[in-house]
Amino acid sequence: MQKPLLIAIDRDDTINEDPGYLGKEENWQSQIKIFPDVIQGLRLLKERLEVEHKLIVVTNQAGVARGYYPCALVEKINQTIDDQLKKAAIKIDSWQYCPYVDLEYAREKGLLESNPWVKETVLRKPQIGMLEKAAKSFGRKLDDFFVYVIGDKIVDVLTGINAKGKGILVSRKPNYDKTQWANLTKSYPYRVSKHKDMIGAALRIVGQQNEIQPSY
Repeated sequence: MQKPLLIAIDRDDTINEDPGYLGKEENWQSQIKIFPDVIQGLRLLKERLEVEHKLIVVTNQAGVARGYYPCALVEKINQTIDDQLKKAAIKIDSWQYCPYVDLEYAREKGLLESNPWVKETVLRKPQIGMLEKAAKSFGRKLDDFFVYVIGDKIVDVLTGINAKGKGILVSRKPNYDKTQWANLTKSYPYRVSKHKDMIGAALRIVGQQNEIQPSY
């Protein structure tokens, strides 16, 4: 029996252009620019996939820990993007974000360890806590779904791997670690793929929906 799909999408530089910590500047509303291929790709997923499949957004928001903006603004930005997607007839089933950073990140960026947002947590990608929270909000467990994670960074692909699913890299910009990617393609040749935009990622998922879902 095929499991329903849980398709998790990164936010910044995957759904919308990333000006660098969206929300840091007062004019953040004018900085929200959704990539045209995202609208087309998400429409394709909604049209081709069954209703029990879920489409969610999972985003690391280290800007909270760095003092650039509060959680309330992250939620307001998410709502603004969600409203724009709804106008394009695209429904996101759950929005999840992680405001925490780990100790390694804090030390690298010079953040105080006493910062309340410095915390080892399963919420921050590549851990799968945000996926588990989303599944729980649907009254399900994460293992009830077959997971795809789409994003512009290696950390997104790793999140899909860690969730016993697949990771899809959307590489509009060559800003990912090429060595890491090469190693991932060798280690998980059937679980990772790379596409130039969201349309390619959507076609990949749609093309695989009738295949027998592997157990990893």
